[in-house]
Amino acid sequence: MADDKISSELVENLWRSRRTMLQVLADRKYPIPDDAHLTYDEFVEWVGEDDEETVREAMTLVYEKDSAKAPDKIMVIWPNAPKLGTNMRDVYARMQEQECARAIVIVDHSVTHWAKSILRGLKQKKVHVDTYVLAESLFNVMEHRLVPKHTICSAVEKKRVMSAYAVGANELPHIRTTDPVVRHLGAARGQLLKITRDSVTQSGQDSVTYRLVV
Repeated sequence: MADDKISSELVENLWRSRRTMLQVLADRKYPIPDDAHLTYDEFVEWVGEDDEETVREAMTLVYEKDSAKAPDKIMVIWPNAPKLGTNMRDVYARMQEQECARAIVIVDHSVTHWAKSILRGLKQKKVHVDTYVLAESLFNVMEHRLVPKHTICSAVEKKRVMSAYAVGANELPHIRTTDPVVRHLGAARGQLLKITRDSVTQSGQDSVTYRLVV
């Protein structure tokens, strides 16, 4: 119905959010096919005359990458409800259907305390769900000029760094799991991030520091 047609402002925001999430997945090393990237005009044409619920449902992304232990599958969802609350049950059911142990959920406004408690319980089951408010997902934090390059170190590299500096985990500088960069990369507690900046003392050289995710 014409009255249910999605607004042009929301179409643009959903397109920008989808574009950012594809960048997030690429930075997490998920293989993204070229045809997944849509220009704004292509996205508008794809939306067509569909209503908001239909568009959000169709936007769902599922990608998989190989890991050392087992295939790593992730789902990205834009729920139709403005908040993530009791509908977290539906999100988890969809994850189970796709056999995904990871997900990114983008909601318009907020995540309720009830949903947060569910998310904590899922994390104990090794099910990881990152949440974004739509406004947060409209830009890629890694593209900000003040954000240096961050890389997740392998377990071997982490061990090498700690040995080279003769430090224990508690002695390393920390970065919280709530940090936007940590969330972007999907880094887990206990992983080590390598941070590379342009050196302020040696032109053309890099300055490297490390932070432990806590």
